[in-house]
Amino acid sequence: MFRHLNQRSLNGNIGFPLCMKIIGRQKLWACAQVHPEACQALSAWLREVEVARWVRVEEVQRRFPMVEVMGGQMFFWLCQRRYRIEARLSYGTQILSVEGVAKMSETLGLFDEEVAQV
Repeated sequence: MFRHLNQRSLNGNIGFPLCMKIIGRQKLWACAQVHPEACQALSAWLREVEVARWVRVEEVQRRFPMVEVMGGQMFFWLCQRRYRIEARLSYGTQILSVEGVAKMSETLGLFDEEVAQV
């Protein structure tokens, strides 16, 4: 189901050189378990971020045009804005911390559940 995000990838050993260290992978895994329709998008997002080397917010926005940046937080939108990954990125250390994953309510336009939080 969510082949890329397995125990090996949780440990960071997935077969290609990583540039970005990602903290909070278990939150992505938790979302994938609860919402299997998001698995492919979460896996693709993780693969992209793992090999990224970003030094400016413009580089992130070039790769993910739907990302919203507010202060030190980034909100990555997936699955046609049905899921949101909230993260913080340290450009100097190349560490991205996943702080939460939320699913948007289809009826109210609000987040009906935080799938995984800090």
